[in-house]
Amino acid sequence: MIGRKFLGWLVGYVRVRSQTPFPEKMVNILVANDIGMWDIIVGDGWLEFSTDVFSYRKSWGLHHKTGSSLEVLWRGGLYIWLRTLRRRKLLIAGFFCFWLLVYWLAGFVWTLEISGLETIKEDEFLEFVEEHGLYRGSLHRRLDFDTLESGIIIEFPQIAWAAVERQGTYVKITVVEKEPVPKEIDTPIDIVAAYDGIISAIMVLQGRPLVEPGMTVVVGDVLIAGYREGENVVHASGNVKATVYLEGYGECALAETEFIPTGNTQVQKFIEFGERRLLISGRKPKYELYNTEESSTDIRWNSWLPVQLVERTYTEIEAVTTEYSPEEARRLAEERALISLHLQTYTDAELLKKEIKDITLEHEDIFRVKVYLELEVNIGIEDGHEGGN
Repeated sequence: MIGRKFLGWLVGYVRVRSQTPFPEKMVNILVANDIGMWDIIVGDGWLEFSTDVFSYRKSWGLHHKTGSSLEVLWRGGLYIWLRTLRRRKLLIAGFFCFWLLVYWLAGFVWTLEISGLETIKEDEFLEFVEEHGLYRGSLHRRLDFDTLESGIIIEFPQIAWAAVERQGTYVKITVVEKEPVPKEIDTPIDIVAAYDGIISAIMVLQGRPLVEPGMTVVVGDVLIAGYREGENVVHASGNVKATVYLEGYGECALAETEFIPTGNTQVQKFIEFGERRLLISGRKPKYELYNTEESSTDIRWNSWLPVQLVERTYTEIEAVTTEYSPEEARRLAEERALISLHLQTYTDAELLKKEIKDITLEHEDIFRVKVYLELEVNIGIEDGHEGGN
């Protein structure tokens, strides 16, 4: 049977359906006449089987002995496929053109990833590698990655190591920047203001105080200055407290509508030539409400013909309306005003005074609240570095 199936695949086979009142008798007659059969299905008044083209020709006429009919459902096999293909020269040409196109496109860089940049601007880095021939759409066989790695280290002195790796059409540039040079220990350190405020208290352990209680300071003002004394360096050290004033605003309507994603998304893809776009896949969704987001990949062939692959994502959203009582709306407005003050910024703040003012207008459905805070905060930090004293 395996030999018959292989022969059928090689020279061609047909799937046959026979309408017959005696399916078992039909099978016996075909087998007795050396008709190769496989994948036989017997039903009530019908029979289906596969056979090679030579056996099918032999079987023609045998079905009359049982008063049956034969119907070819489909044809298959290598020979039949090749014969069909020979009649479709455009299909063959398209097949080979497709693979030639794939082979040609595989010679370009389509994805460029850069990792490790910290102090260097990515746009500046991309401009440099593009000048050396590496960009999305460039031919990778024309690139000298070793020379590019050396050029990156020379062009950007803050880079200690660089590697350019390629996998197919994907190129990744990995860089490691040098550790920042630590501050010289013989440079005096100042204590400066981290926030605006009015000085309320100052305690100097080392250095020269430049402010006193009652003075107004802004961010960056020097509070305690470090200095040199001969060959010795005196770093500023101490604690400076100031009174700071904050104002926050919050509002809440009696009925608020929030747009929540449903989780349904649909994607369209375009090829963009300059200002023209050609849709290549997807369609605009029939969502009632949705958000759109676009991302693009530069696949230009050369510098004078910019081509981009644009992907537009539609995210379905639904409107959910929540109603509040006047008491709930006012409480939420107050909470939002407090959140707007960013109290977490002042981790060691001491609350001196808090005032809540309702500024809602008459006959208005939106409750508005202002919150005023008076805080005492340790505002001194070392020469602009994070962390207090």
